Amino acid sequence: MDTTINYWAVLGGAIFLFIMGMIWYGPLFGKLWRKIVGAEHMSKEEMAKMQKEMMPMYLMTIVLGFITSYVLYTFVHMSGMGISMGFWIWLGFQMPLAAGSMWDTKKGMRLSKFLVTGGYQLVTLIVLAWAYTMW
Repeated sequence: MDTTINYWAVLGGAIFLFIMGMIWYGPLFGKLWRKIVGAEHMSKEEMAKMQKEMMPMYLMTIVLGFITSYVLYTFVHMSGMGISMGFWIWLGFQMPLAAGSMWDTKKGMRLSKFLVTGGYQLVTLIVLAWAYTMW
């Protein structure tokens, strides 16, 4: 089945993933996330330094978001499924990875880490898959 790719939609999806990540790991769950990763006691200067050093990671996040957006767009349009495609991709691929990442060698299993990362992935995939049914 041949699918015509709407690259504006794919770019919009990549931007959505990046912005949603900033909101999810910022105002929504930022305090909890800093606690999970052990950064809750950092000073403002330390946080600013760390954020500055993370610029290459932010760029990589946008590139990876574009790949995710492209693949999800293709899957949604090839299958004709929207929200359910986002859910099944999360269940089969993202959720197992998020569950595997909840193990911390120093602190043992961190259910909170799974809930934050898995929740972000579930919400973004479902919203994006739904949006792609409109494009």
